[in-house]
Amino acid sequence: MIRLTAEANNPALRGHRASRILRFGPGDRFQVYAIHTRHADVEWWVADTNLTYGDGRPWIIRQEPSFDEAIATVLAHAKK
Repeated sequence: MIRLTAEANNPALRGHRASRILRFGPGDRFQVYAIHTRHADVEWWVADTNLTYGDGRPWIIRQEPSFDEAIATVLAHAKK
């Protein structure tokens, strides 16, 4: 799997993406990307593209401090 890197966190950009989006998992169901926060570091979010809000945005199902942590649990559950 390709590993993403993120921009340095910029609290002025909190809520905006700090990396590109990587699709992964069965059928590319999931997306992972970094988000700028008001804290010291970016957070990594995982979205499920099969589950959406009313406006079409995918549900955020994980939020972790590192890329590896963000995808690890999702991949473990997807294999079941």
